[in-house]
Amino acid sequence: MKPFFLNNSCEQPKRRTEIRECYKFAGILIICSLLLLINHASAATIYVDPSSNGDETIQDAIDEATSGDIIWLKTGTFWIDDTITIDKSLTFSGDGEMKFINNLGWNSGKTMFYASGVDDITFTGDLTFDGNSQGNIDVPFGQGYYGLFLFRNCDYVTFDSVTMEYGKTDFIVFRNGNHITVTNCILNKSGHEALYSLYSNYVEFSNNNCFTRTNAAVRIASGQHVLITNNEIYSGTITAADGGGSSTGPGIEINIDAGQPASDIEISKNYIHDLRGSGIWMTSESTKGDGVYIHNNIIRDVGNYPSDNKYSTAGITIWQFNATLIENNVFDDTGIAGVRYAKRASDGIVNEEFTTIVRNNVFINIKDKITIPAEPVMNSYSENHKFYVYYNDFYNNYDAFDGNLCIAWNNFALNPMFSDSMYHLKDDSSLIGAGYNSADIGAYGMASGKIGAIGTIDHEKNDDSGASDEPITEPTDDVNEDLDNCTSDDSNYDLDNATIDDGNISDEDETNHDLDNCTSDYVDNSTVDYVDNSTTEYVDNSTTDYIDNSTSEHHRSGHGQGKGFAFVTTPQEEIIVCSAELTKPTFRRPVP
Repeated sequence: MKPFFLNNSCEQPKRRTEIRECYKFAGILIICSLLLLINHASAATIYVDPSSNGDETIQDAIDEATSGDIIWLKTGTFWIDDTITIDKSLTFSGDGEMKFINNLGWNSGKTMFYASGVDDITFTGDLTFDGNSQGNIDVPFGQGYYGLFLFRNCDYVTFDSVTMEYGKTDFIVFRNGNHITVTNCILNKSGHEALYSLYSNYVEFSNNNCFTRTNAAVRIASGQHVLITNNEIYSGTITAADGGGSSTGPGIEINIDAGQPASDIEISKNYIHDLRGSGIWMTSESTKGDGVYIHNNIIRDVGNYPSDNKYSTAGITIWQFNATLIENNVFDDTGIAGVRYAKRASDGIVNEEFTTIVRNNVFINIKDKITIPAEPVMNSYSENHKFYVYYNDFYNNYDAFDGNLCIAWNNFALNPMFSDSMYHLKDDSSLIGAGYNSADIGAYGMASGKIGAIGTIDHEKNDDSGASDEPITEPTDDVNEDLDNCTSDDSNYDLDNATIDDGNISDEDETNHDLDNCTSDYVDNSTVDYVDNSTTEYVDNSTTDYIDNSTSEHHRSGHGQGKGFAFVTTPQEEIIVCSAELTKPTFRRPVP
C-alpha cells in the first residue's frame, strides 16, 4: 500500500534511490509535524494575581514565559507605575484591570505596554486597561502622555473583546507593522485616538463601541488594505469626573503621512453620530491617497463645530484623495454639508485632478448652522476636485449642491419614508429599487446585516448583492441640461511648500476661516421636482420634527428653508471613464 503522503512522482519510482528519497522526505514531514504538536502542547499558562503584594508582577510573568505562552491576569486591579515590555509572542487573557497610578509623572511618549519587533501578540477576554485620566490631571490631553500601547515593527497584533478607558492620549499606537486587529472592544474616552495606525498595512477595526474624546476613534496615517466596519462611534457629555477633555475631532481620520500611500481602504456599516467634528475626514498633500470605498454607513448629528475650520463641519470631508466611492449611506443633520471637498489654510494644492462618486445616498436635514448656506454636496475647490453625483435622495435640506464642478443626474427629492431610528425604509418607500443598479437608496442598499456595533437592527429586505463594477453610462432620460459651469479648470497648481509632519497633526484649527466664494447656484427650475406628496406634508415648526410617519426620525431645524430641488441632467462625456468607479477595495486578510 502506498503511503498517503507520497506525491505522484513517487507512486511508481523507476529507481530504488527515488523510493528512498521519497520516504526520507515523508519522514521529515512527520518529524516536523510532531515538533509542532509538542510545541503546542507545551504552551504554558502563567497566572498573575494582583493581590500577591508584588511577589509576581506582569513583567515577571512575561520574563518567565516562553514564546506561545498565555499570561492569565486574575480578577482585581494591577496598579501600573512602569512600562511593561513584551519581548516574545504571548497571549494575555483573564478578567483583571490594569490601571495607571495617580500622578504618574512620566515624560511624554511612555506607555503602559511596549513591544518592538515582536509578532503574534494577543489581548483577549474581559481585560480592562485604564489610563486614569481622573488621577492624572497635571498633563494635557492628546500630547503623548500616558498611552496604553505602543507597537513598533510588530506583525499580527490582536485586541479582542477587551475594554480601554479614560486615556490621556492614544489608546493604541501601531507603527510600521502589518496585521493589527481591534475587534469587539469597548473603547471609552480616549485622550486622542483609540487606534492610531502609522505606515501599517492590513488593519482591521471592527465591531467596536467607541466614545471619543479629543480626537478620532480610529486614525490611519498612511497604510494599505484597511477595513473599518460595524463600529459605533460617538461622543457625549464629558464631566470633571471623567478627567475633563472635550470632543473635537472626526469619527474616522485618514491622512497621508511621510509621503507614504493610503489606499485600498473600506469604511462600511458604521454608525457615526453626535460628534463636533466630521464623521469622516480624509486629507492629503500628495497624490498618494486613493481607493477609499465608503458604503452603508449612518452618519448623523456630526459636523457641529461652532466655526467653519474646513475639516470639522460635514458628514465626510475630503481633501485630495482620488477615486473615492461613496454609496448607500445616510447623512442626517451633518453640519454645513453631507459630503464636502475642503482644505485648511495650511494645506497645499497638488496639480492633479481628484474625483469622487456619490451615489445611492440619502441626504436629509442639512441646514445652515454656521450662518452660511448648507449643502448636501459641497465642492469648495473645484480647481482640482470633481464630484459625480447620481441616484441620491435630497430631502429637507437648505439646497442640493454648491461649487463649480458637481456633475449630477438622476437624483431625487423624495420623502425617504423611514420606518425607525436606524433609517430602514418602509415597505412602500419610493427609494426601494430606485438607485443605481436597481439597488435601494439609503444605508441598506447593496448590503445586508446590521450597521454599528451594539443595539442596531438587522435589515431584512436586501441580500448581499454587492455593488456593480459596470462602467458608468449616460442616463436615458430625455432631459438634456448641463449643470452650470461644469467645465474643467486646467490651471496648474503647485504644492504650496507644504511640509508633512511626523504624524502630530493638530487637533484644532482655531482660525475662523470664511467659506470660499462658491458662485455656482445649481437651481434648475425646469427639471422635475420629485417631492413625495403621498404622505403627510412636512411641516417645520422650528422644534424637533418628524418626516412622514417615521417612528424616530431625527430632525433639527435650521435657519434656511429646505428647497428640495431634484436634478435629471446629462453628464459630460468624461464621466464615462471616471476612475472612481474602480475604487472597490481588495481587502483580503491573508492566512498567517
